[in-house]
Amino acid sequence: MLKTKKQIKETWNKIAKEYGGYRRKPWPLLENFLDNVDSDLLDIGCGNCSATGVVLKKGVKLYGVDFSKDILKHTPKGVITIEADATKIPLKRKFKYIVSIGMLHHLPTEKDRIAFLKEVKRLLAKEGEAMLTVWHSKYKGDTLMIWGVKYKRYYHMFSKKELKELLDKVGFKEYKILLHSKTTHKNYIIKIKK
Repeated sequence: MLKTKKQIKETWNKIAKEYGGYRRKPWPLLENFLDNVDSDLLDIGCGNCSATGVVLKKGVKLYGVDFSKDILKHTPKGVITIEADATKIPLKRKFKYIVSIGMLHHLPTEKDRIAFLKEVKRLLAKEGEAMLTVWHSKYKGDTLMIWGVKYKRYYHMFSKKELKELLDKVGFKEYKILLHSKTTHKNYIIKIKK
């Protein structure tokens, strides 16, 4: 099973070209959040920034962090790209808005998940808002899913209880975990305020 970040990164670099042309418009569950973005936005695990690229039209600076240098090549013009591990983001400044869409469930260990959430907490400005999503499944724990015909992607399927425990461990005080099921796939949406 792909359980190291190195193996997961190699898989994402291999599928980057195919994935780069995938999902070129924002997810409906993000639209309300993005409508309110009025200053710089940090997208962690951004992929091709398909979920967040619309903010560029509003004159907002979009910072996209991903550990796949190959997938970052497919971001829209104007995105400030940063090749980095989501558990160690080389930024010192704070952001009023942070999103991470479908990335947390790719982190292979609890230690990595906590480190990522600590980065969100560190980078989120006072009075800031973050929105994170993870896939919801009736099955819990680690799994591999096929991408195309050649590649398997690692996922950790969370329970709501497990997400709450992680957020509490990191010290988030104000958050909501919602289940979004208006599409073919269900997602947990985590809304955090600082």
